[in-house]
Amino acid sequence: MQRGANLYIPEEIHRIGSSSVDPTAKNYHWGDFTQGLLEAKNKDFDNTVLLDAAGNVTEGPGFNIFIVKNNKISTPASGVLHGITRKIAMEMCNHHNLPVTEKEISLDELMDADEVFATSTGGGIIPVTRINQHSFSNNAIGENTQELQNTYWQWHSDDSMSESIEYNQANTN
Repeated sequence: MQRGANLYIPEEIHRIGSSSVDPTAKNYHWGDFTQGLLEAKNKDFDNTVLLDAAGNVTEGPGFNIFIVKNNKISTPASGVLHGITRKIAMEMCNHHNLPVTEKEISLDELMDADEVFATSTGGGIIPVTRINQHSFSNNAIGENTQELQNTYWQWHSDDSMSESIEYNQANTN
C-alpha cells in the first residue's frame, strides 16, 4: 500500500469475452487471469490487468481499475464486475466533487493517466504506481488516490456507514 501496486498487462492474453462469461456476475472462471498472473509474476510484477479483444482495459483478478486525468476519474464500463467497492469508490468521488464516468478506456488512455488506482473488497482503494514499464505520479501515490484511500478507511470504520452482524455461536447450522 505504501509503494503502490506494480501491474502487468500482457500483450497476448485477453479477458474472455462477455458473450462467453458474464463479467458482471461473480464467477469462478479465471483461466485468462491465471495466465496473465503467471506471466506477471514471472516478470516480477504484483498482479495483472487484462485488456479485452478490442484493446480496452477491463479488470484484474478480484479488482477494478480507475484512472485519474486532470482531476477527472474514469473506470471501465464493460467487461468488469460492478462490485460494491467499485460503487463505493464512485460515491466517494462524488463526495469529493471529482467527476467520475464509466466508459471504454484504451490502453493508451490508461498509460496517459495522471494517477491509477484499483478497488477491491479486501484492500479498498489500492494505489497503482507502475504498469509494465510506465510509472504514475512519479512512482508515488497520487493526491486524489490518497484522498480517496483515506476516505475509504474513514467510512469503513464509521459505524453509521456499516451494519453490525451478530453471530450466534450456539447455533452454527
